[in-house]
Amino acid sequence: MLYANFSKVLITIAFLLLHQGSNAQECGYIYISVSGASSGIAGTKSNPANLSYGLSLISSTNNIVKIAKGTYEISSEIIIPDNAVLEGGYDSSNWSKSNGNKTIIHRDSLNPLSNPNRIVCISAINVSNFKLLDLNIKTANAIGDGVSNYGLYINGCTNYVVSRCFLTIGSASD
Repeated sequence: MLYANFSKVLITIAFLLLHQGSNAQECGYIYISVSGASSGIAGTKSNPANLSYGLSLISSTNNIVKIAKGTYEISSEIIIPDNAVLEGGYDSSNWSKSNGNKTIIHRDSLNPLSNPNRIVCISAINVSNFKLLDLNIKTANAIGDGVSNYGLYINGCTNYVVSRCFLTIGSASD
């Protein structure tokens, strides 16, 4: 009787560990897709996160972000942390990489930053050791008076790579 109960406990623990491991981040990688989840246990190959939630999952141990092809519409800037790698061009059906897979991050004209007034898609300020790879970065035309427009704003950074990225920046305003 004692042996049977002990076996059930071991099987239960093994199941819980396997189940937990299947939902945890995968070896430092965070997976993002256009239709990804916005909360809960997400960011894995089998359950990718959406862009906003996926970027919030970046940590010192989970810092490589694989972004699936598609267009990601955003209304506020993406702030790059230290040691992050954001890489586009993946097919979310099997997470293979291809030059034919376009990952587009499009910043609309809503919520411009102030002092000075500006639209920023991606910014990196005083950070180091980051990479932006295979991304198409776009911004809409600025609306209002005196609004600048930045697809990528980098200031005070060291040891970074921006490779195979295309920037299409909308017009600034008068």
